[in-house]
Amino acid sequence: MSSAAPLIGRINKEIILPLIHLLEAAALVYFAWGLYQFIAHADSEEGRSDGKRHIMWGLIGFLIIFSVEGILWVSANTFDINLPSTFP
Repeated sequence: MSSAAPLIGRINKEIILPLIHLLEAAALVYFAWGLYQFIAHADSEEGRSDGKRHIMWGLIGFLIIFSVEGILWVSANTFDINLPSTFP
């Protein structure tokens, strides 16, 4: 198991963590777009409902992404795999 730890740590550092950050950014943009729609179309029920739907799915995306990241960190710490910090 100890010989696989550096490989798994490198895969996490080079592939999984950047992918997670990309998905976090996409969820943020989707949430912000929903917020913009909600505010910009305040006089239209259809525009507000579209904005609410985008806000809700953006928040659900954040929840899923942060849960996956948490599971990744817990499993890495369980198997003594060093992961890089997510913040520079």
